[in-house]
Amino acid sequence: MGTQRVFAYGLLVAKPALVIAVTYCVLSNLNFQASFDRSLSLYRAAEMGLVSKDFASRHRTDLVLFKHVGPDVFEYRVRRPLLGYAGMPWLVVHRTAADLIALCSAPGTTGCTLKAD
Repeated sequence: MGTQRVFAYGLLVAKPALVIAVTYCVLSNLNFQASFDRSLSLYRAAEMGLVSKDFASRHRTDLVLFKHVGPDVFEYRVRRPLLGYAGMPWLVVHRTAADLIALCSAPGTTGCTLKAD
């Protein structure tokens, strides 16, 4: 009887936590996709050192989305399976001081697009 109570209590706690986590992932994913400034192809992100060349070669069709979040700070997100672009620090969300807009605006640069494109 005691283990059933513990199991029931565990489910009582786990269900709302799971619902909150899934809701957070969905909403942060949608929010970032609606508000990003520019995107990079993964091969271009690999050239800039944002992702590994191995990861870029395995995910050729994915994009890295980024936006300007501070005076010298850009936040970029790499799409992950099941999570998409959700705001999971250290897994999906990364920050850099490199001026990604200037790097994308350089003459002859390919693989970078504005959101409006």
